[in-house]
Amino acid sequence: MTAGQSLCLLVVLSLAGLILSFQPLISFRANSITHRHITQRAVLRKTAEVCRDIAASLGQNFNLIIDDRLSANMVQRACSSTGTSASLLSSVMFQFSIAWIYLSNVNVDLVFLLSAKHHFDDETFQEGRDIITADPNTPTCKSCVEGNCNNNLLPDVLQKGLLTTGYFRFSSSPKPAGKCSHGGLFDQSSKGDPVGGINKDDTGSNHGWLHQKAADLAVDATMELLQDIRLAVGDRNFLRFWTFDDHNQCGRLQREHQQAISKWRRRHPRALLVWTSAPPSSEIFVFTDAAAKDAHLKNTITALIESTKSVVTFMLTNALASQRSRRSPLRVTGAITQSDVQLYRDIAQASGGQTIEVTKSTLSQATAVIKDSSASAVVTLFQVVKKEGRKEGRPDAFTFAVDDLLSNVTAYITGASTLTFSLTNPEGVSQSSSQASGPLASFIMTGNLRRLSLNTDSQPGLWQISVSSENSYSVKVIGRSSVNFIYNVVEAHEGAHGDFSLKEGRPLTGGNVSLLVSVTGSDNVKVTEVTLSDSSGPIDVNGSIQSVGSGTFLVTFSGIPAGEFAVCLKGEDSSSTSGSTPSSFQRQAPTQIKTSSISVTARANNPNIEPGSTISIPVTVAKTTNGVVDDFATGTFIVRANNDRSYSSTSPHTVSIAPGSGGKASGTVTLTVPASAPSGTDVTLIIEAENEAATDNNYAVLRFSVAAKWVLIANLTDGIAGTGIERVTIIQGNGTLNTSTVAGAGGENITVAMYSASCCSHNVELAAVDRVGNVGTCVGHATVSSTASTAGHTSNLPYALWISCVVSLLWSCRAVAQVYARSNATLAIKTAKVMQ
Repeated sequence: MTAGQSLCLLVVLSLAGLILSFQPLISFRANSITHRHITQRAVLRKTAEVCRDIAASLGQNFNLIIDDRLSANMVQRACSSTGTSASLLSSVMFQFSIAWIYLSNVNVDLVFLLSAKHHFDDETFQEGRDIITADPNTPTCKSCVEGNCNNNLLPDVLQKGLLTTGYFRFSSSPKPAGKCSHGGLFDQSSKGDPVGGINKDDTGSNHGWLHQKAADLAVDATMELLQDIRLAVGDRNFLRFWTFDDHNQCGRLQREHQQAISKWRRRHPRALLVWTSAPPSSEIFVFTDAAAKDAHLKNTITALIESTKSVVTFMLTNALASQRSRRSPLRVTGAITQSDVQLYRDIAQASGGQTIEVTKSTLSQATAVIKDSSASAVVTLFQVVKKEGRKEGRPDAFTFAVDDLLSNVTAYITGASTLTFSLTNPEGVSQSSSQASGPLASFIMTGNLRRLSLNTDSQPGLWQISVSSENSYSVKVIGRSSVNFIYNVVEAHEGAHGDFSLKEGRPLTGGNVSLLVSVTGSDNVKVTEVTLSDSSGPIDVNGSIQSVGSGTFLVTFSGIPAGEFAVCLKGEDSSSTSGSTPSSFQRQAPTQIKTSSISVTARANNPNIEPGSTISIPVTVAKTTNGVVDDFATGTFIVRANNDRSYSSTSPHTVSIAPGSGGKASGTVTLTVPASAPSGTDVTLIIEAENEAATDNNYAVLRFSVAAKWVLIANLTDGIAGTGIERVTIIQGNGTLNTSTVAGAGGENITVAMYSASCCSHNVELAAVDRVGNVGTCVGHATVSSTASTAGHTSNLPYALWISCVVSLLWSCRAVAQVYARSNATLAIKTAKVMQ
């Protein structure tokens, strides 16, 4: 279990007589709670509980009050080993992990928008979770009176405690007579009799007066699920899910940067993909003295970098020899060519990393960059890459802001040996590159890298770096501060919960772009400006900012032009105790946002794949203009499909948009997971589409969990004299139940119950009810075993999970008072077996 493991939770709740539902991500109604809030509250409370219990076991104090007012910054600091305000810590990875969960949950509303069973709409409880519900033919609602829906549920539904749900229709197609509607702006069924709805998505919904109660139940249910995970993996591993590492102390925050240092070798067939399995937001350092043999995967690697926001820095130890060889008649065998170097530069630039060219003898000097990045709470202040230098004229001048919250400010400049620079502080004092140590900073030069360490008394304010170079170069300025930010590109969509969801792939050129931005390190921050800055030209696009609570902001940009953009944020922090004036700060996200005029859409029906199986994914490619599909466009696009496990996959070589096709072309991509794939691992599939001129491309990213299934088969009967089993339902378990009826050897009716679930869901409890109300239960539990299979267990998956099952044969018959005669028949299991 690695620190970078992500946790995807989907919690669906049902309360007798009510339906619980919420806006997925954002609600602008006062006091409304979304799935985002619910996930955050549950994770923060449960994590704080774990830290409290660990502290108690170690005899340490834990003074944090655990309630719904917790923030990630509060929990992160309380769970640190020191717990003092002087500690320089970062909650970036903690907040990133939480965001990963709620953004994954939001996708249910997008990917399965019209799937009733994924939302428990249209009373599809049986398909969704096999539980007892109001019969589809039983009336449940009456019309709301003049918009008041307080009493629109029928008394019979409430008295019997029946589970029901609302019908949802985009169109005006009818719903069953007497049935409740979901309600809301997009639900056309709520306009027909009975009029109105029963949702409590927010405080202004039809049943909005129950919104807070529903939210509290949802938080409690999510915490129960988190508690199950805690018990399964243990306290210390549970904290590692959120990138905490206690190191035998209470929750010491793990280093923000998960480093993956990969020694490339010429013989490695997939060099570029070696390090793609690093956790999201990792700082990756790659050392190589050779060209990458899989350079054709450049677009795939770039897509993964953009998707995971990882930062990649290359340490090239043979590039300088290549440069010397071009000036010498002697050929240097095995040297990296300039085209190879440019490949590394392009990948580094997209990620916010650097390309450092040194000799093997001076490599150790350049690794100071790794030490800098490995420190806690590292933030980026400014970064730019110039692919072309200036042949003449004034040098390029760049400014960056130093604030009171910063320490250890360091600048990196990479470029040719002829490059010169100067550094100027807010008071106008300057230091040139001819001064290794001066009034503002000290610097060392190793290969093409200049590392400048600003003096500890660096004055807050606007600093300037001026660079003169006829060749390409890069500038990057970092520092240490708890205050930082994370962002995700989101897109608006309609539906029962019209909201925003995670945007996988590049934003569309000329269209609108929305970012969900969360500030870390302080609970008293005001965001004043968010811009998209194009380093290749004087283009800065300002976004409109709207707070959505909990230190999170929705930022919208209109009409984004073609280009590669850096996300820059300015804000004010009022948490400082030094005075009443807020501290202004400026941060830049390392990973760039690149736009595209190609739209790639790929949706999978199931996020899980069994070992030894193949999944087919429909793909749609479209050409867009100003962010909208061009219905009259034509063209051919090259399609590629790659994955980070090197599993077998297929895709059409090209897809073509034909005239009259609405500007879209379709194809199918397959992914095959080998039977030997370990259950519990994951695989990321990247589907690319590129125009024929190779000037534009876009992609879709799909993530799957490899999960083996186990099957419980139980033959249930109440004997020859019995009334017959009426139904079998799941009391506990997240799997799928199917039943059928066969005749036994003695003529008795036998109900065959087949329950299947992934290896992640170990427990099952089934309830069987005969026609007069006798109830029996069957409990199953799958466990991991390293021994040979037991009786009744078979496996055709070599090296996969071994399953054993314990089935309770104790059936209880409860005498529930009835007004009619009852049979004395006893329910029993005839046979039961479990298979994997």
